[in-house]
Amino acid sequence: MLAFLVRRLLTLALTAWLATLVVFAVLEAIPGDPALVMLGTSAQPEAVAALRAQMGLDRPWPVRYAGWVGGMLHGDFGTSLTYARPVAGLVADRLAITLPLAGLALVLSAGIRPPPRPVPPPGRGRGGGPAPFYTSRAPRARGKPLGPLLLEK
Repeated sequence: MLAFLVRRLLTLALTAWLATLVVFAVLEAIPGDPALVMLGTSAQPEAVAALRAQMGLDRPWPVRYAGWVGGMLHGDFGTSLTYARPVAGLVADRLAITLPLAGLALVLSAGIRPPPRPVPPPGRGRGGGPAPFYTSRAPRARGKPLGPLLLEK
């Protein structure tokens, strides 16, 4: 059991690391210079260089990646360039709406699903291997899958 948990935790850590690496690579691959976009094309090169240094864009990518991941691990998601507010606050504002909607979707999906039906244990005329005692029936009506029925007029 301990080996299983260790494997799961290692898989979780590897997946999270790969996800952060892919997101960082995609953000780095976006064309254009953020400092030049913020200041405009007519900005002085010294001002662009100063803003790049302030934003940390003059550092090599491994250093920026380490700082980005380290900030996320400490709860510092940075500042939104669009709203000039901390990103954590913006996410919290959106979660106040998203979580109730997700909860409602969960309740509705649980209420719409077909009821479970008992399945006889293996070896009682059904054969086969181990199966859960309760499973859900596939939604069917008049011998057709339910999906096409919803699309019919």
